Amino acid sequence: MKYKIDDKVYKINLEELKNIGSGTEGNIYEFNGVALKIFNSTRLRYGYTLSENKFKTMSKIPLDRFIMPDNLIYEKKNNSYKFVGHTMRLLKNNLPINNFYSKDIRNIINEIKLLESDIDVLSDYKFKMYDFLHNFYYNGKLYMIDTSYYMEGLDIESVSIHNKKSLNDFFIYNLLLKPTSNSLNLPNVPFDNNILLNFFDSNLDTTNLIFSDFILNLYSNNTKTIADIQKKYIKKYIKSFIK
Repeated sequence: MKYKIDDKVYKINLEELKNIGSGTEGNIYEFNGVALKIFNSTRLRYGYTLSENKFKTMSKIPLDRFIMPDNLIYEKKNNSYKFVGHTMRLLKNNLPINNFYSKDIRNIINEIKLLESDIDVLSDYKFKMYDFLHNFYYNGKLYMIDTSYYMEGLDIESVSIHNKKSLNDFFIYNLLLKPTSNSLNLPNVPFDNNILLNFFDSNLDTTNLIFSDFILNLYSNNTKTIADIQKKYIKKYIKSFIK
């Protein structure tokens, strides 16, 4: 099949490419040093993705750690080219997220703040993010990948609240709850922000929580890493929560 990417035409057989990811939205392939995301035809036909113009807007948003769409991909069908997907930056050297746990909190605050900064920019553009908890990538730096499942919100304030909560959900679940559960050989803890209210402070507002400030406030001689926080603040409560 012929595909047009950045006004250049390529003859590509997707079956011959390395498939590096798949899901309900479509498939992701490695091609010429970038990632190609090709949407499932049904999602395009019934409008379950953002419009072509919205993806063009997303490609121009300046972000540091969210891997956004770059060039749009068009497939030749019936003597014309139809929008079918987009390219993305291709990351290498993926590491387990638990490599993150033993680093000094002060050294990982910057990683978290870069994601928080990107969230603010996305909110300013009124892009509301979904399908977020599992789309992280760590290779010494923390990224959010395959982040094309967005909807456009009505106003910046409501979008900002939604996006901040989504990011906090990611950090709370992946950095605190899930790894502690795994270390105790317990079933995965169902995600619930209210868990933190029992662990830390009954006045803690997780909706407006800035996670980087939150864990920095927990830093002490006895809690220098995320693993220390897991042990001191989560482990002793988690068994009773599951019961």
